[in-house]
Amino acid sequence: MVERGSAASDSAISIRSRRQAIRHLHYASLKDLNMMKFVYRFRRDEEGAALVEYGMLVGLIAVICIGAVTLLGQDVSSLLITVATTLQGI
Repeated sequence: MVERGSAASDSAISIRSRRQAIRHLHYASLKDLNMMKFVYRFRRDEEGAALVEYGMLVGLIAVICIGAVTLLGQDVSSLLITVATTLQGI
């Protein structure tokens, strides 16, 4: 039996501590590896990016249409009134 405080006891403790440290490092590296795989897959996945791009395009088209109607609305309205009055006179 090994007495506490002896050299054999210290080496047994240090071996046990080393094994625990190695297990901890191995577990930490697996967690890091899994996180790296997740980040890599996330960066390679472009389905969400394409959806966001289409949404931005639809928004831009809507803004352009609203701007065109706002700017040209009065001119088009007066043109249609003129055409209607001319057609009534025929």
